[in-house]
Amino acid sequence: MLRVGLSGDMDTKVLTSILYWCSVNCTTSVEVGEIMKKTAKVSDSEWQVMKLLWEKSPITSSEIVKILGLNIGWSPTTIYTLISRLVKKKAITIDQGSSPHVCRPLLSQKEYRNDERNAFLKKVYDGSLNLFLMNTLEEEELSDAEIDELKNILDNSKTKERWTI
Repeated sequence: MLRVGLSGDMDTKVLTSILYWCSVNCTTSVEVGEIMKKTAKVSDSEWQVMKLLWEKSPITSSEIVKILGLNIGWSPTTIYTLISRLVKKKAITIDQGSSPHVCRPLLSQKEYRNDERNAFLKKVYDGSLNLFLMNTLEEEELSDAEIDELKNILDNSKTKERWTI
């Protein structure tokens, strides 16, 4: 994970460069809500089940209970309730006729992360990725390695095909 911010004159110069690059090359505001897929809203507890499914799918419901019971300390009843909720939300599926019940996620972790990020951006930053980045860059620490990594990400984004909506 990148954490960015200011810690002196050099970081201020980097921040200015990044903000200038974004102002020239980035869309100032993207209304992500209009293009966001409709995925099930997943609670923090349900997210723990989903993370396990993404890591180990296919996996039986009894294996989910065992792993989360040991790692988090939840009771089997709680975990089965979470699994049931995720099935009702169509976030996961249980293979028909399987015994023991084999669970699989219906969307990838990347798809859920993208949807969660877009929902957060829309709610907190009016859909503006630039506003989010500027706020983050102004508020957080930034190491030299992170500066270099961020520069590479920005440079590589220049060569990617741009989508217009």
